[in-house]
Amino acid sequence: GQVFYPITIDRSALMKYARDNDGSPNSILSAAMFRMCSRVFPNARQISAGIVCNYRQDVGCPETYRDLVRVLHARYLPGMKDWPIEKLSTVTRGAMYLQMQPELSRKTYRQVAAYRDQIDKIPGKVLKTAYALNNSPLRSGVKDTFNVSYVGNVDWGSLSEYVDEVYSLTEGHLMLEVNSAGDKFCIAFQVLNRDENFVREFIKVLEEEGIPYELGDMVESRLPQIELG
Repeated sequence: GQVFYPITIDRSALMKYARDNDGSPNSILSAAMFRMCSRVFPNARQISAGIVCNYRQDVGCPETYRDLVRVLHARYLPGMKDWPIEKLSTVTRGAMYLQMQPELSRKTYRQVAAYRDQIDKIPGKVLKTAYALNNSPLRSGVKDTFNVSYVGNVDWGSLSEYVDEVYSLTEGHLMLEVNSAGDKFCIAFQVLNRDENFVREFIKVLEEEGIPYELGDMVESRLPQIELG
């Protein structure tokens, strides 16, 4: 079953490292994940990152509760495995910028709206479910080696003094769910098995780059099962 390893990184240390290496939290963590994957999968012809992008602002709905996200992709080749993190981060950010244009967000939203409209038109739960599963925008397209999802700096308001750590749980293998809480980045390093080799190699990269971290004990991801009524 799916498990996750809680990793905390000092916020100011990672932000300084990012500034010093032409990066952002997304690009630095993606570069570190690529280096990890290049060691775990030494014969891979290419490794790709899926980086979650929230496009609510692009479509004029900055405060919506709806899940308006799309995935940006960065591709890495075997010859890049020994590149410094700074260079890998630059490649990652370049790929992200090319795909972060507002017109691409609007195109994605139109596709999502058409998808939802079609679901509404189909009669019966069984047929609706079949269509939704077979045509989901998030299940088609590029199949990435790993994913990184960072929601940004959340203002916890009056709760901030009570919030020490925050971890988001989703479904996915080699998935980093990243939250910010106070002076920490909280990473849920998610895998679909109990093989510790992935997280061991990842924290080795952090150590090589001098990024301070704390690794917690493995936790089972007991997500609730959902059934449509």
